Amino acid sequence: MAKRVPALALRISLSAAALLLGGAASPSTLAEVIAGYERFTREYPMEAGRSDPSSAREGWPRETSEAMAERRAGLVALRTQLQAVDAVSLDTEAALNRDYLRQLIDWRIEGIDFDERRFAFVAHEGFYNTPYHAARSTVLRSEAEARTWVDRLASVPAYFTEQRANLERGMATGWTQPERVVDVAVAILRNQTAPQPEQDPLLDPLRTFSTSPALLAEATALVADRIRPAQREMLAFVDGPYRAAARTQIGIASIPHGRSYYDFLLRYYTTTDLSAEQIHALGLAEVRRIRTEMERVIAAAGFQGSFAEWLAFLRTDPRFYATSREQLLERASAVAKRIDGVLPRYFGLLPRQPFTVEPVPRDLEEGYTTARYGGGDFARGFPGRFIVNTSHLDQRPLYELPALALHEAAPGHHTHFALTSERGELPSFRRQRDMLAYREG
Repeated sequence: MAKRVPALALRISLSAAALLLGGAASPSTLAEVIAGYERFTREYPMEAGRSDPSSAREGWPRETSEAMAERRAGLVALRTQLQAVDAVSLDTEAALNRDYLRQLIDWRIEGIDFDERRFAFVAHEGFYNTPYHAARSTVLRSEAEARTWVDRLASVPAYFTEQRANLERGMATGWTQPERVVDVAVAILRNQTAPQPEQDPLLDPLRTFSTSPALLAEATALVADRIRPAQREMLAFVDGPYRAAARTQIGIASIPHGRSYYDFLLRYYTTTDLSAEQIHALGLAEVRRIRTEMERVIAAAGFQGSFAEWLAFLRTDPRFYATSREQLLERASAVAKRIDGVLPRYFGLLPRQPFTVEPVPRDLEEGYTTARYGGGDFARGFPGRFIVNTSHLDQRPLYELPALALHEAAPGHHTHFALTSERGELPSFRRQRDMLAYREG
């Protein structure tokens, strides 16, 4: 079957190029709606990126049933305002902003209607990671900011209590994760509870800032007396009652209304109306195409043997594997830097923000992807991050590193995200990480 380019993703790609030449200002009525949505995302920071942790400086995401109902009402009001915008008067760029924002709002409402927060964790990502993600991206510059961070730590147990209610609602309605996903969550929670409280990474922002000994002591006591008990209680719950209720089948279709939810996710992640069956057929066609290319490469390499023997050679020959975590990280760094050296030949516009290469945190690495990009914040002094999984070295062949670096770092996700973040003329929702078909394409 012929490939279909996601329509909205294609329009955004073309707009990204066109805007480099400049664009007209948006009509004030549309600007007002956009400003309203941006105020909304500050109130509900999870709205600013579907899979991102809270970017707020205070508290944690409000994801109780009541908070989600409030969020839905706010989104419906914004959608009503957006529909009232005079479409005839909009130029091409403004019309794209309107259409994209309307699509984002529709996705948000549909996700809330499915009560997605019943899945409070997915594989290696979950609410229990949110405070640690925040700690890794928090730089304290004053005693007042340090005080705010300690106050955030004090609210972690209440945040866990809210998320447990979401999980319990999932158990009551058949929306649970399969046991192998539970295994990953349990492993992460065990790793998070292992360090002594004074060594917990949640204290890193305070240690880096060199805050007052009294404030650091208060935070350490919070970890020991309130956060650790909350983590251990959650570990016992996930590894006990929740595991007992875990669904037996992997596929999401096995939960109530699972096929409808899967169809929604397909629309969100692909921006097409292709069915699951059509996408599966496209995948099979791609596997056949790639297999044909692989066989040509094998022949050109002069390898004598079957395709199975070729795979066995790639998977077992020691020359293709690092012998230490440090060596794998060093090779990834060297590959990424060599790519940096040739980018000016092919790209006339490169971002100011640099990126670094770092390992997946040890408490997350089990079950984590081979590599990933972690967005930075140039204004706050954070580089982009090409994150490499340095566990299970026998599963991390060195010949994968060029493709991983090209995709995850430059000229892939880092170049894309950094350039987008530097384009202040775009509304904030155009600079977020929602449009997966665009950002992965």
